[in-house]
Amino acid sequence: MQQKVRYAVSAAILLASNGLAFAQDEVWRYFVSDHEKAQITVFEKEVEPLVWTDFAAPARLYASGDGTRLFAVQRAIGRIDFARTGLSYEDHGDHQDPHMGEAQWNGLFLTGHKPTHFVVHDQSVAAFMDGTGSVQRIDLAEEDLQHQVSFAVSARPHHGVAVPFDGHLLISEPSKASDSSLPDFVRVLDREMKEIGEPHACKGLHGEASSGNKTAFACVDGILVFDAADYSSSQFLSYPEELGEGRTGRLDGGQGIQLFAGNFGKNKMIFVDVESEGHFVSTQFDAGLVAGYLDPENAAQAFVLTADGNMHIVNALSGSIVQSTSILAPIDMEGGHGAARPSFVFAGENLALVDPTQGHLRLIRKSDLASVETIEVGGKPSSIVAVGAKLEDH
Repeated sequence: MQQKVRYAVSAAILLASNGLAFAQDEVWRYFVSDHEKAQITVFEKEVEPLVWTDFAAPARLYASGDGTRLFAVQRAIGRIDFARTGLSYEDHGDHQDPHMGEAQWNGLFLTGHKPTHFVVHDQSVAAFMDGTGSVQRIDLAEEDLQHQVSFAVSARPHHGVAVPFDGHLLISEPSKASDSSLPDFVRVLDREMKEIGEPHACKGLHGEASSGNKTAFACVDGILVFDAADYSSSQFLSYPEELGEGRTGRLDGGQGIQLFAGNFGKNKMIFVDVESEGHFVSTQFDAGLVAGYLDPENAAQAFVLTADGNMHIVNALSGSIVQSTSILAPIDMEGGHGAARPSFVFAGENLALVDPTQGHLRLIRKSDLASVETIEVGGKPSSIVAVGAKLEDH
């Protein structure tokens, strides 16, 4: 009997290993990079790990929207490589059946000066080059990845971002009146890379995400929201006064529910309903935030890791904490953004969490935050892409 595969893709800063526990008839493949070594290891249950070393610097990993491609961004040397995850699709006319084959390293994807923010949306990617203020956008339509690369350039180098969305490109623009490394505007380019309307103000932009047909950017004083139905206008949602002092610098977008989540300062999360005039709810924690994401299978809940080593389940609609469980020792928050810290990714019924200071992976059940398994990995695993497949009769 032929089997059909359903897949899910998850990417975040973390790790996985061989010998993992899986739900029945469910397979997860993990692509793991190290914080200090130029190495990516592919882990899968009951399969010998596959090690790739054909690149030159530690990499942050990303997956294409369909999970078929892996990207290794090496900011320090201005290079991005890619690989095939092994996930592929068989076209049956009215539907496509995914299959899981062998993973394959391919090598060079593109180069640029200080590639930093690498944004994937569906079958498009955009790499922002902090060193030049330019963007390289690639549509992943061709199977051999011999794509036409589109370029967009801002006024000057800055710590920016670009979002490929519905054939358009939303690109950050620095202030002409300030030397700040953070941008103050967003420009919208159409399919021919021509600007639509005037730049949209977003002072100190840092953080972006997409949810449904909306894309949001985090500014120092609020959230700037674009709707794919009309790129000539935008909606600005100011932070409510009751939030107190702070700003958002990281955003995550919900799947299934049009909702955004982000940090607010060091120890608070906000959840933003962007419909109508926008609605903010917040959650205060007793320790600093390490990582927090909306559940891709249920955007009405979020999972948040804090510096006291606790994992929290949060109701994203009310902001209330549903459960808190200690899963790690206290986490050192010194060292800035580039420090290796624990983080997690969604993997079916589990969270997969890595602690690079201990060199191990923990699988934690989402339903009750119970520990499922601990795998000793070694090194400082720091970035992961997880591709999951659930087998069904077809």
